Amino acid sequence: IHLTWTRLVNGAVVDLLGCGLARCVSLAEAFQYLVKGYSNKCYNPCHTVFTVSIEQKWIDSNGLLFHRLSTASFCEMSAYPESSLNSVEDIIKNLIQMSDPKSVNYEQSLLTVMLRDSFGGRAFTWIICCLNMDPMQSEISLKTLDLCWCCRNIRNFVTVNGFADNNTPITVEKDFNRCPEQYFGLQFAAQQ
Repeated sequence: IHLTWTRLVNGAVVDLLGCGLARCVSLAEAFQYLVKGYSNKCYNPCHTVFTVSIEQKWIDSNGLLFHRLSTASFCEMSAYPESSLNSVEDIIKNLIQMSDPKSVNYEQSLLTVMLRDSFGGRAFTWIICCLNMDPMQSEISLKTLDLCWCCRNIRNFVTVNGFADNNTPITVEKDFNRCPEQYFGLQFAAQQ
């Protein structure tokens, strides 16, 4: 399991975990990184992207090594800075109007580059919108609702990120009795 948590401020990427890509071997360790990242988070208007990657490896009956990679990105898009949010809106509108997603320019901002698979890519995407019911914030809430409404028309091409190494067969002694709860946890995470 690998974690990254970044904050995008004025076109710069700030690492909230302090180590780039954090490798975790247990759920407890993953939660320690969450606490660390949350303590480094500032509350200035910015976008944050938290990504969890799970790689599963196994050896098939022929002795070949296979991989499956699952990635989940959670993005907090604040109303500001508006330039990044406008770039996301442009990408969404282009995806709706164009038949070929490969012709969309994702290089408009760091946020659109980081969310490329989520908008018109290979990922299964959910949009959760948080609204402020204060009448003074109605303009921002309406803009957020409009953005979410447009997202309904995006068509992603969901694919499984699996591949095999073209190598010689591997022989490994399987010892599942060492730590069965760890294997159960990894199997459960991979199925999610």
